[in-house]
Amino acid sequence: SFNEDEISHLVGAGCLVVREVEGSVSWWFNIPGVGAFVKQLLKGRAAMIQLLKKTKYREMLQQEAEKRTLAGCRLPTVYIVYDIIGSDSVDWLVFIYSIYYSLCILKSLLHTLVM
Repeated sequence: SFNEDEISHLVGAGCLVVREVEGSVSWWFNIPGVGAFVKQLLKGRAAMIQLLKKTKYREMLQQEAEKRTLAGCRLPTVYIVYDIIGSDSVDWLVFIYSIYYSLCILKSLLHTLVM
C-alpha cells in the first residue's frame, strides 16, 4: 500500500490522476508524454510501409532500411524497423549474409494506418 506522501508524489509527477466518472471518483494510471511517442511511432510505421511499397518487389535489406530517414518521424529508423518486425507487419527471411523484409499487406495493418 502507498502512504499519503507517495500518492501525492505520483499525482505531482502526473502518473496518477483522479477522474470523476458518473459521480464516482477513481484513480487512473497515466504516462505523461506517451501520446507524442505513439504519434511518432505511427508516423514512422506508415512511412516505412510507404517506403517498402515503393520498391520494385516490396522488399529491402535491413541495413538499407535502417540507413533511410523517414519523413515526419523523429524516432530513430532502427527503432521503427525493429517495431515493424516485432509487430509482424512484415514477413522477413533470413539468408546467410543478409536479412530481407518483404511487405505483407494485412487488412488490419492498413486499417491501423488509416486511423
